[in-house]
Amino acid sequence: MLANDNLRMSIGRLRELSIQLEDHLPEDNFLASLNKEVTKRIAAHRLDYHDNVELPIDRLTWRGEGSGHSFNILIEKIVPHLFGSADVVFIWEGGDSITGLRIVNGVATTHEVIKSLGKQL
Repeated sequence: MLANDNLRMSIGRLRELSIQLEDHLPEDNFLASLNKEVTKRIAAHRLDYHDNVELPIDRLTWRGEGSGHSFNILIEKIVPHLFGSADVVFIWEGGDSITGLRIVNGVATTHEVIKSLGKQL
């Protein structure tokens, strides 16, 4: 993520989406990472799936096998349940294609990604 302003998802929605989309997610995705963290907290009796808790999303990971084919699932099924905002750049296999995504309270817009060199150091 290039910028993150309190991007988060409720624990209940995380559970629902993880079950609903299980077979449609890429091998490495931020939902799986959040679920691992929740499992640790539940095991330590510090959290319950029924708690009304919003989990911070520090990394919006979406990579590996199936990531390109499931990108629409991210946009259409997952992003609408995210709160806060983030600017994210996805560099697809081989670096030939780059997608810029801005997420603001459940709405995703794609943006041009501009690469340039700054001043000489």
